[in-house]
Amino acid sequence: MKIGCLLVAFLMILINLQSGAQQDSLFNRINSLKGREKIDVLLKISENTRSYAPELSLEFAQQSLQSSTDLRDTVLMLICLKNIGLTYYSTSNYAKSLEFFTQILEIQQHRADIQGVASAYNNIGIIYDELEKYSTALDFYQRSLELKERIGDQSTIANTINNIGFLYNKTNNHDKAYEYFNRALVIDEQQKDSLGMFNTLNNIGLYYFHQQFYDSALSYFNKALVLGENLNNNYDKAHLYNNISNIHLRKGDLESAISSYNQSLALSEPLDAKSRMITSYKGLAEAYKRLGRYRTALDYYKKQSDLKDLVNIERNTRKITEIETNYQIQQREKEIEILKKESEIQGLNLSKNRTVSYFLMGGIVLIFVLASVLYQRYQYRIKSNAALEEQNKEIAKKNIDILDSIMYAKGIQDAIRPDPALLKTGFKDYFILSQARDIVNGDFYWLAEVEQFIIIAVMDCTGHGVPGAFMTVMANSLLNQIVMEQGVTAPAEILKTLHTEITTTLHQEKYNQINNEGMDIGICRFQRETKCLSFAGAKRPFYYFQENKLKVIKGNTQSVAGIFYRNNPKFDETTVQLNPGDTFYLFTDGSIDQFGGPENKKFMSWRFKHHLNIIQPHDMESQQEHLEAEISSWKGKNEQTDDILIMGVRV
Repeated sequence: MKIGCLLVAFLMILINLQSGAQQDSLFNRINSLKGREKIDVLLKISENTRSYAPELSLEFAQQSLQSSTDLRDTVLMLICLKNIGLTYYSTSNYAKSLEFFTQILEIQQHRADIQGVASAYNNIGIIYDELEKYSTALDFYQRSLELKERIGDQSTIANTINNIGFLYNKTNNHDKAYEYFNRALVIDEQQKDSLGMFNTLNNIGLYYFHQQFYDSALSYFNKALVLGENLNNNYDKAHLYNNISNIHLRKGDLESAISSYNQSLALSEPLDAKSRMITSYKGLAEAYKRLGRYRTALDYYKKQSDLKDLVNIERNTRKITEIETNYQIQQREKEIEILKKESEIQGLNLSKNRTVSYFLMGGIVLIFVLASVLYQRYQYRIKSNAALEEQNKEIAKKNIDILDSIMYAKGIQDAIRPDPALLKTGFKDYFILSQARDIVNGDFYWLAEVEQFIIIAVMDCTGHGVPGAFMTVMANSLLNQIVMEQGVTAPAEILKTLHTEITTTLHQEKYNQINNEGMDIGICRFQRETKCLSFAGAKRPFYYFQENKLKVIKGNTQSVAGIFYRNNPKFDETTVQLNPGDTFYLFTDGSIDQFGGPENKKFMSWRFKHHLNIIQPHDMESQQEHLEAEISSWKGKNEQTDDILIMGVRV
């Protein structure tokens, strides 16, 4: 209710504009709010003012970003960054819009949020589309579509398909465009997405317009118009009215064309949506020219020309270094011109003071030489900057390609990870806390169901990121072979066999072999009926609670595989009897080794045990939330030290 009241008060101020005191009152009221509530209010006001006061909208958007940054809330920061990017986009400031959406992409890539990366790719594609860099736009759209299809994001997949179709339409590949539009429309109808259907119907209308089937085009535009009545999206509505106007203009219905163009302007002018306004001005000029009202037509042609100059793409994307260089060159030219005039004045008195004249002439020559040197230097700098920019673009493209490959690898790793729901078949509840240091994970869990047993393994492979991920894929495959195909279920025997298989696969039995790839792993076998559990560990312990008391089973001190453990290993196996309500924990050392706290030290196992004791009365979901919060608080501003994996299970 508080947000609603503030918005109403704000809108009343905009309508009445009686005094600055009212505006001060609103700002004071907003500033009195704290935390998430204040950010929500700032975002709401920014979004609601974007359609008629973009500069004010931007001011509130920037305040919301600052507040979310102060809170260190990444999710809120992303929402605020997107809001700023959209505000710049609505005013055709594509360079600034691209800057913010690129920032969002970098954050989402760091968070390994595939859905967020897909959304950022789509938005960047839209900006390049507006800049008429169609090949780059299509590349980003395709990247977005691939990620959305991989994760099954049906709610937004139609939007990207629609954008691809619209791009093909603009590049005169109309058959391809029609194919994509129909794909998008089917998904929009299934999802009951009114905004999606609005845009898709508009785009199909454009397809028929380019084919010169004007009646069919007008039919689709009118369907979109009906849907648009309930939508608060004046930017796209302005585009629709321009499309309707273009048909009336083609058919010679000039009065209807003028009416629709004016409706488009009524929506786009408050937004300062220059690209929409240019289309309307051009159409109105053509309509009035055909009506013989040449003075009015000339006025609209002038408006179109002035606005096109303002949003000239080259100017909109010009680099700051070029602007600064041109400015400095102009300043030097003015200085030289002033010196020329001074020399002319001094020349009139040449006969009176020849020595001074010679001195001035020498100074002018010196300045000319100096200006020439400086000019050449700046020209060289411009060329150097251009070359560096090209290199940076190439590096950025390679980085995106590499990142896409890693994201694809993450998708593969996610696909082979067992379904944790298997734990529900034998246990009351569970949680799995998994936080990769990089995008792909060197910590991995594995589950299997063999007759009356449930077998659980938690492993920490050598390294993290890509090397660790390779090892997890190998370990997953070998565990499937050992347990599911060979029928080995005793934890100690599984570890021994796994050790042999990895050392053989990586040729670690050869003493000249230098790779030391291996893993620390804890593995247990649980018997459903008797609730008897057997455990064996390679440098990993097993924690369990009975009657609210923590008990620890230590694993053996050697890892599985690695050149330091070539000899036949011996893994001990311990059996415990669990009871309903008992909990047990398997985990890697990522949380224990995390640096942080007031003295920037490791989290340590004693602190981990302390928090496990605290959370015992709570359900498993609450336990996970508690541990996540404590690890995050301990880490603070530090980088994550290693991959983190904790599995908690309640019998």
